[in-house]
Amino acid sequence: MSRHEFTLIVARADGGEFGLEAASDALFEAGCDDALVGIRCGVP
Repeated sequence: MSRHEFTLIVARADGGEFGLEAASDALFEAGCDDALVGIRCGVP
């Protein structure tokens, strides 16, 4: 099995706050159910 690493910066289209839980839920619902989600410098 191949291993891939990448950074995905998420943002809301309306410019509002996008917390860690909302980002995790959105990625899971989009099929990315094995990702590690975190915040760095205030960016999920």
